[in-house]
Amino acid sequence: MRKLERNTSGWRSIESVAGWDKFQLYVKEDVEPRKFKVRWSELGKQCSRVLEARDLVSAREEALDVVAEVISPVVYISNRKDPPFGEIWPGWEAFRAEHTTIERQVLLRSRWANYYRDRLGSFRCSAIENELKKLRNELLKHGKPWKEGVKTSKGRLHPDTIDEIVNTARRAVNRAIDKQLIDGVPKIDRIKVPGFLPPKDREPKGRYVGFDEIGRMIDVAGHNLDELLIECGCASRIGAITDLTTDRIYLQAGIFDLLPSGSAQTAKGRPMAPISGPLWWVFRERLARHVADPHILLYRSEGVTKKTRSQTMRRIRAKAELADAHLVTWYSIRHTLGDFLFERVSAQARSMLLGHAELFDESEKRKLLDPRSPTSEIYRREKLGPLYEVAKVLNEQWWPEIQKHCKTDLRLGEADSQQIRLVYVSDLKQGGSRP
Repeated sequence: MRKLERNTSGWRSIESVAGWDKFQLYVKEDVEPRKFKVRWSELGKQCSRVLEARDLVSAREEALDVVAEVISPVVYISNRKDPPFGEIWPGWEAFRAEHTTIERQVLLRSRWANYYRDRLGSFRCSAIENELKKLRNELLKHGKPWKEGVKTSKGRLHPDTIDEIVNTARRAVNRAIDKQLIDGVPKIDRIKVPGFLPPKDREPKGRYVGFDEIGRMIDVAGHNLDELLIECGCASRIGAITDLTTDRIYLQAGIFDLLPSGSAQTAKGRPMAPISGPLWWVFRERLARHVADPHILLYRSEGVTKKTRSQTMRRIRAKAELADAHLVTWYSIRHTLGDFLFERVSAQARSMLLGHAELFDESEKRKLLDPRSPTSEIYRREKLGPLYEVAKVLNEQWWPEIQKHCKTDLRLGEADSQQIRLVYVSDLKQGGSRP
């Protein structure tokens, strides 16, 4: 941290922003309330921005936002040969901000503050591999980075969490090397953590559910029926369903898009899905309601929260009196439908529904879904064909089987009353024309 300084305007330098000497946090104490600003040098020019925060804690958080917004990752790095880890981390945060959710971005900042800033920030990248191994051992033994005289409880972190902490830092360094932001530093091999299990070897997040169990859940769902039906109709991660908004429903195409407008795709892809069975009337009735909140799923006229959706499943499975109810989660429906489609649809169709492949960008979606698009109908059918293939199986096999096991009327006949009829892949192969 550089030496504190005063200037004639009353601003006083108090600290570097999160340990980065290029960005200094200033305070002006001769006014009430206090004012804060960030100052940095860019291309030889001194720049600054006054913050809205009025206390030091808030100023530190807001300063991070300013730095991430206005500075290129290259500007952070003072020595390309072997910079400190603290200088390449902002570039990693900026990169991840384009490819992950807000929740994951908050988690990254938290990990910088709790695990990286004080423990790794000042170490040169050439020394990071050894420091990461030491950090791994500290986390396994103490539950958090060890400090002299500070008591810690053992076993606070799962090996899978420790693996993510240390290897996230490793990936940040390796990406800087790949992008030639630094040179002269060898890439770091994966840091092994005892007890870590790769995702494919872990216990599933939810057990399979039978048609009779799905039927019982539907009968007791009550005001959460729409949420349950949408999950049963697309096998998506529940977070994508609760984020679904009215502008992403395309009744004319028989498609809904699980990626919110203006959002970037993440590693857990949010695909498009076909409208099938009871989802026709679920979406039509929601679109007919005039509510300020655009979310499809509402709780007291507002979009449901993460806490609400977890409580919903616990309540439904308890009322349905399922065996091993604690093993029934939203993932149970996702995995059950995903495996039900296996061998009933093509591998491409299944992958598109589950978000594993063929995720269209916004430009392609406009071509396919905007009714004013000049894109030919043949092109639309070719691109959306796999999703219509899924819709056919859902309409003819999945939903009728569920209806046999529940008392609730799923109103499956209403899909037939639509002004459009979807063209399935099987029709295309037979040279069918638009109905």
